[in-house]
Amino acid sequence: MSVILHGDQSSVRCHLRLPAHADWTSLLRQVRRRCRASSGSSSYAPLYCTAGMAAQPPSSDRNEGFLGALSMQVDALCGAYTEKMKQLHSMLDREEDSRERTARQMAAGRALWNHVIHDPLARFLAGESHLRKLQGRMEAACGNKEMAGVMMAVRTLWFDGKIEEALQQWRSQNTSTSSEEQLQPQVILLGAGMDTRAYRLKCLEGCAVFEVDLPKIVDFKSALLKCAVAMASDEHRAPDELEKEPSPDPQQEIPDKDLAPQLYASSVERVAADLATDEWWGKLISAGFKVGGANDRGSPAPPTIWVLEGLLYYLKEEEAMALLRRISSNCAPGTLVFADFMNEFSTHLSNELQTQFYFHSDWPEELLPTLGYARVRVSQMGDPDANFGLIHDSPLSLFHRLRQIPRYCKLAPDGSPCRRLFLVQFSVA
Repeated sequence: MSVILHGDQSSVRCHLRLPAHADWTSLLRQVRRRCRASSGSSSYAPLYCTAGMAAQPPSSDRNEGFLGALSMQVDALCGAYTEKMKQLHSMLDREEDSRERTARQMAAGRALWNHVIHDPLARFLAGESHLRKLQGRMEAACGNKEMAGVMMAVRTLWFDGKIEEALQQWRSQNTSTSSEEQLQPQVILLGAGMDTRAYRLKCLEGCAVFEVDLPKIVDFKSALLKCAVAMASDEHRAPDELEKEPSPDPQQEIPDKDLAPQLYASSVERVAADLATDEWWGKLISAGFKVGGANDRGSPAPPTIWVLEGLLYYLKEEEAMALLRRISSNCAPGTLVFADFMNEFSTHLSNELQTQFYFHSDWPEELLPTLGYARVRVSQMGDPDANFGLIHDSPLSLFHRLRQIPRYCKLAPDGSPCRRLFLVQFSVA
């Protein structure tokens, strides 16, 4: 098979040998390796692929090739479900609320954007209905500058990068400390949903990961992960052995049939709690989270990272403010927090997106210092640290146009509302 890769600046033809039963995921995995080998870079960049004869021109046929490949990919992903998985997803399809729907939508996004986000578990956690819906949106947006799901992809990569950067910095500052004396880093994912970072980020090796979300989401995710383990393991090992898996060698290619969940983190604890109430803090402590300092019998505070991805705007203002104050008042100075904030106009998308948004802030850098935080850095989609080659600096790009409009302007020159998503890094003062 000949695959033509169309980037923004040039096109490269790759000749790949694939068996007749190969799915789109296998194709993209080979494409990714070939691109990195030829460019010497692991940076993310948008690629459009067309498969067929080598002489096929990169013109309007590109869209037809993309749509055909997308359909093949979704069919392959959905075809991997066991009957138990189908039953679990069917049950949730009938009764899911907005937060459960969003969690599965994010998993669907990672599954279909797997050319930039490596997440073998996403296909199992999304469910066929959400994969098909995202497929429809991507088909409708084919040819546009903003492909459906690009905001999710950029946001995911931004959080991934910030977590890795923070852990690398901490490790570089503790090279002289023996492994026995080093404190184990903690990463807390609030509103974790179908997050799989504990299984897909190598930088989490040696970290204790805590995932906090509603009981129904926690139970549903755990059940699906058990199904994934049973399906991918020839020996059908017990589900509790999942936590004991050794970290895989990143240099070793993993065959598709062996894409069982393998834990990079030292441990992962799932905490079932409602973040809109005060109960979550006590449950997190009971699960093994270490506060350190005066709030923890004077013991040293471990390096801690809080991840609030896709969470705050689902809470009411008083709930979000209480959660942020809870972290700043109990954690040691320097504790890192990564979060995303909607501006006011973005919350007006509730009806269009069939969900409910509440909390917002047009100026997080002014709000957060009043809640006990410092060193606030705000990025927007398309900024140098929130781009990853996926957002074009073009007048046709929505995110590029927004960045050209001063943030104090609520309306664009054409009268449309300025809807912004802020990616924010800050620390406890």
